[in-house]
Amino acid sequence: MRRLVKRRLRWLPNLVKALYLLATVLILATQVALPARAQDSVEALITQIFAPKGAATYELQAHVRGMFSLTTGSGFIAGTAAGDFRQWRLPGGPRRWRVTIQELELPWLLRPFSRTVRASIEKKVEEQSEAFQSFRDYDVFISEELAGGQYALVGLRRDIVDEAITRFGRSADKQDVASRRTIAQWLFTAPSMQSWIKRAGQPYALKVVTDESGLVYELQVSYERSQVGMKFSYLTVGAQPAWKEVLSTFANSNAKGLGRLEGQLKLGFADHKLDLTPQWQDIDRPQNDHRGTENGDTIQSDPTRPAVP
Repeated sequence: MRRLVKRRLRWLPNLVKALYLLATVLILATQVALPARAQDSVEALITQIFAPKGAATYELQAHVRGMFSLTTGSGFIAGTAAGDFRQWRLPGGPRRWRVTIQELELPWLLRPFSRTVRASIEKKVEEQSEAFQSFRDYDVFISEELAGGQYALVGLRRDIVDEAITRFGRSADKQDVASRRTIAQWLFTAPSMQSWIKRAGQPYALKVVTDESGLVYELQVSYERSQVGMKFSYLTVGAQPAWKEVLSTFANSNAKGLGRLEGQLKLGFADHKLDLTPQWQDIDRPQNDHRGTENGDTIQSDPTRPAVP
């Protein structure tokens, strides 16, 4: 009996490799059946998101006001926040953003923790900006073609794809972009691989919903034990799209000391000001340093501060 068990155990790696190759072949067959335009547009969509041809440099500022809620195993917390928002595009780069909270209303029992809550909201928004910048460092595939000319792009961390190829595939696949995308799609969609791809550290997967102009409507960031999502609606300020409202949701399956944690942050934006000739050395200046408009055109979209959404 022991010999029989050992023999079967020796066959496991070969069985996994066979399943891996079978899955790859099936996905390739599926891709052949899809419109070639959809597959060829991956690079075009990524380029439009991060470095569209002829994209103007700018800096956009706005007032932001919103509300947030937090649900834990022991109760429900809610509050409101207000502050400043900044979005900018460096020459040849993608849009980036930052929020600084200046006013925070909490239940009186939590007011001693206002600094922590304020920092947490700012960090949550900025982390999504930073994660978004790394999207090009992931193996990206089109997971779905949506209505209204939108596409859902999913990116899986390259080191995860490398490990899968090393363990189950052929070394030549590491240098082939199409093969890497096929393998990333298999890893992300196969039910048997869902727990395997979850890794500590940087987000193991990113999902972006965009259109052919590169405008992002949804960003979903997946960590080992948590997930953060953002949905965006827009208005136009000058010739630039600007956030009108952002809904951010997050969930942590095992938050330290709290167990399962779920939250929602809803932000409304108004009083937009657009600077078409920004001084890039000032991008990292303190958020409450409000410059005048000598360096460029200023466009005010709404003279009133935003109400709580």
